[in-house]
Amino acid sequence: MIPITHDRLTLEVMRGCTRGCRFCSAGMLTRPVRERPVDSVVALAEAGISASGWEEVSLVSLSTSDYKGLEPLVAKLARALGDRQVSISLPSMRPGTFSPEIAKLISETRKTGLTFAPEAGTDSLRRSVNKNIDERDLYSTIETAFKGGWDSVKLYFMLGLPAETDSDLDGLIKMAKSVGSVCRVFGKRRHATVSLSPFVPRPLTPLQWEAQVPPEEILRRVNYIRKHVPDDRIRLKWRDPYMSLVEGLLARGDSRVAGAVLGAWKAGARFDGWTDRFDFALWVKAFEAGGIAVAEALAPRELGGALPWDHVDGGVSTSFLLREARKGAAGELTPDCRDGVCSDCGACPGPEREPRDGAEATEVRADRPQASPGSKWGMPGSNGKPFQAVMRVRVRYAKADELRFTSHLDVTRAIQRALRRARVPVCYSQGYSHHPRISFGPPLPLGVVGEAEYFDVSVCGRLDEGWLEKLNLGFPSGLRAYEARIVSHEGPSLVALLSAAEYRVIVWDGGADSELALVDGLRHAFGETGILKISHASNGDESWIDLVARLKLDSGAPEKKIGRVLGEAARPFKIIRKGLYLEKEGKLYSPYGEAVRG
Repeated sequence: MIPITHDRLTLEVMRGCTRGCRFCSAGMLTRPVRERPVDSVVALAEAGISASGWEEVSLVSLSTSDYKGLEPLVAKLARALGDRQVSISLPSMRPGTFSPEIAKLISETRKTGLTFAPEAGTDSLRRSVNKNIDERDLYSTIETAFKGGWDSVKLYFMLGLPAETDSDLDGLIKMAKSVGSVCRVFGKRRHATVSLSPFVPRPLTPLQWEAQVPPEEILRRVNYIRKHVPDDRIRLKWRDPYMSLVEGLLARGDSRVAGAVLGAWKAGARFDGWTDRFDFALWVKAFEAGGIAVAEALAPRELGGALPWDHVDGGVSTSFLLREARKGAAGELTPDCRDGVCSDCGACPGPEREPRDGAEATEVRADRPQASPGSKWGMPGSNGKPFQAVMRVRVRYAKADELRFTSHLDVTRAIQRALRRARVPVCYSQGYSHHPRISFGPPLPLGVVGEAEYFDVSVCGRLDEGWLEKLNLGFPSGLRAYEARIVSHEGPSLVALLSAAEYRVIVWDGGADSELALVDGLRHAFGETGILKISHASNGDESWIDLVARLKLDSGAPEKKIGRVLGEAARPFKIIRKGLYLEKEGKLYSPYGEAVRG
């Protein structure tokens, strides 16, 4: 099973942005700013986690650091979700807004990525696109992150912004090296990823009339930066400039683009966002067949001249976009209108004049939860109260035929999320990254059904009546828990404890003589000491072989041995693991310590 990319609960805390970055179409199209109340976001987060079992909440917007109630929101979320070990992630943050208080609150659970977007390497180029960022704030913010326990940060830059020169690239290189120096101060593990993305002029932005730099020149600038940043603490990444060229042609095209897209599809264009599937030559042919000259499409447009999308109402006025384009060329900044100066963009009647820090924020800060003192079985985010594991519970569950091609990792993830949905008070480890105290038995290989699998979970509180059925409600179809018992804290892990397994191998289209040959093949593959018990039976076209084998064999897992023997016989088969056992003094015992008959 392939996990989805954004595998988390995503909550939009604010829509719109008034920072006015001149390259950002979303910041222009979504005005005016509208914020969700703090309590509303917390309620949505609690409901979403209860329904999904996700271990992460992402607070998204175009500029989450500008959300007025960010600190009180993070504090309330940490208090509401901390006992379930749900981490809080923030999207791209403005340098200088990632405070030690926020770092402390969101670092008490599993740490997520931190991304900052300087966009350009020099102050003059940042002013031209209205990105008012002080480099000192960037370095200070990265230090705050490293002090808070993060090992890495990501920085976003654009290449090919209007009027960009090699001196701007030198500024980017200097900034990257300075970030590398900060990484060294905080130890060997600290590093930064510098991501380079080609600038694409977007419709309905002040830069919609600008030229797009050709891919060959973008690659030259990428290689220039690579040559001058030989830093083991800096990991450089860049977007394919030919892919960005197609993106620009699609973004600023006229009605002819529709025919070009259809032509590319007919020619075989599929999943073009994947670099291994992207075929630039195919797209060039499609554009040319549609009457679109690539070189002309990249060229600058006449400032104020007619554009194919002029009939679209983007909220902001064309006069505002023209003013911003001229201010950008002059290197002039436009302040955030939420600070009190209306930029007259046309998207709203006037500026908001609410204070950026209200009484609510001060009141909540005084009640911010503190980190729990360390303990062997800790539950961070629990207002300083130490927790010890109350009990260790061993759960027997089944992985049915419909899930036999689901990986062990996906099964463990489903179980962890179901435990969170059922509000089971799972204990977590201490340290920078907290992990649930759950141990699983020997993993099932892909294609193998499990009728009696086990996991142990350390619990830090009382279990509600009917919790096992609640757990099943959170399981996907094909996964079901049948039994749970309390076991000793001091015992070994399941993997160390269990030493034998019972299997049923179902084979089709064979006779008794063929089954006897397979039994002999299995005996030979396992050796005299590997198989504790084996028998076979048949019923019409279906036959089966039952065996109990030792798990810990030097030459591989029992399932691999069974599969190899059946594969060599060229017979269709299915493996079912019917049980797991502890072998002691020649006798078999269940994981609950009961002697097994037979």
